[in-house]
Parts: sequence; C-alpha cells; structure tokens
Amino acid sequence: MRLELGDSTFPVAQLGPDFLILRTPVEQAPADAVLFYSVDGNERRRDIRLPEGISPARPRTPIVAR
Repeated sequence: MRLELGDSTFPVAQLGPDFLILRTPVEQAPADAVLFYSVDGNERRRDIRLPEGISPARPRTPIVAR
C-alpha cells in the first residue's frame, strides 16, 4: 500500500475504513491524496482527503473519500 501526495510517495503500514497509518509518519497539512492498495492481487486507487493532515505525534491519520 502507498499514499501519493503531490510528488511524494509514502508506504502505508495499516489501512482502515476511515484511517491510515504511514510506516514513517511525516508532517503534512490537510490535503488531497491518492491511496493505492491491493485486493486479491489487483491494485486499486482511492482518491482521499486528509482532513487533519498527517503528524508524527498522531500516527493514526483520518481519511475521507473525495
């Protein structure tokens, strides 16, 4: 799994229905992003919003669909 945010790509350690956890959290303001994940060997794409941004102090990052 990976998160694409602008020109940067971040590996995702865990994904839930309304959150994600990056392997190495970074500081990021609220933004739109693209989440890539695999289901039964098929890669899927999900356009998401990071309404609270990303923070190393809060590894669990809320996400919402765009």
